[in-house]
Amino acid sequence: MKLFADYTLQTGRLKGLRGGLGVRYSGKRIIGDRANDTMRDPANPNRAIDDPERSVYTMVYAPEDSVTETGTLGYSFRVFERQVQANLVVNNLLNDRSVTYLGTVQRPRDGDYTSPAREAVPNGFSFKQPINFNLTFTVRL
Repeated sequence: MKLFADYTLQTGRLKGLRGGLGVRYSGKRIIGDRANDTMRDPANPNRAIDDPERSVYTMVYAPEDSVTETGTLGYSFRVFERQVQANLVVNNLLNDRSVTYLGTVQRPRDGDYTSPAREAVPNGFSFKQPINFNLTFTVRL
């Protein structure tokens, strides 16, 4: 979900000044399934068998929601009879450096390395891009 709002001053000394704020929210995100999860075989504890309670329809979700904020500041003015617009965009306004998980990997179930059973857990990640600034100038001919 994205929400963005901005406002431009229409009159006064700062006519043409524009400011805006935006938020991008990503809720629960599926990063895999539990189709390959296994459990300890009740007949032979040294062997793993398919877990009947988990399937391709048992999803693995990213551990956290994601929120990214954006701020903008712009100003329109005239230079030599030409309309000029300056825009500053600040992405990741609060400099959130959280992790984004990309997929899953099998690991020992419940962290028990002595068990042959395996389960899918989040793995493969990237960090959000840190705060960054974009300054542009546009001249209308």
